[in-house]
Amino acid sequence: MRSRVNKRNRRSGRVSRVPLASRQCRVDPYLHRLRVEPLEDRRMLTAYLVDSPDDTVLDDELTTLREALEAANTNTALWDGDIPAGSDTETDVITFDSSLSGGTITLAGTQLEITDTAAGVDIQGPGAELLAIDADEQSRVFYVGSGAEASLWGLSITGGSADYGGGIYSYYGTLSSSKFGWLIPQQVILSVAKDLDCPRRFFATLRMTMPGLDGIWNY
Repeated sequence: MRSRVNKRNRRSGRVSRVPLASRQCRVDPYLHRLRVEPLEDRRMLTAYLVDSPDDTVLDDELTTLREALEAANTNTALWDGDIPAGSDTETDVITFDSSLSGGTITLAGTQLEITDTAAGVDIQGPGAELLAIDADEQSRVFYVGSGAEASLWGLSITGGSADYGGGIYSYYGTLSSSKFGWLIPQQVILSVAKDLDCPRRFFATLRMTMPGLDGIWNY
């Protein structure tokens, strides 16, 4: 360590060395000013992991597809935050636990609705051959409300039954696929075949895996 000679001890012939580090320095406070830098704008999306094949809304520590959609549509948390509120600025993303692969989510008689007009909902299935959403011919499968944005892929949609759009009925919403880039705007009805006894009634089996879907019927 560098040192200096203490001048007071020169006359006595004694030399003492004082470490430079021991000296106290006065710092001008105006030489070191705090700077405020703006932070990057980071908006968090809400991600839901569906881990139950049931079609229920229950406080059972599991997440069903219907529960995830309810939280995403309303931007409201369920069960004291166990299922988080959806985002009003970023698209909510719904995925499925690997334990559901090879299975079917059977609806209990009521269609699944996507009505989030704030930022939309993106439902990402594991693959059409791995997971099916089955309405069991008791209801439509999906309804996309006016002004809502929905993206679906990697699912089989089957067993839908309704006067219009047994598979998906988009009532002036926006239906698209973030994976394949196709877009179906405005009012569309995705169906496969009409009921012979009721020509206005549609049953649907759709495979959401390709840009071109089977059974697109524009109303």
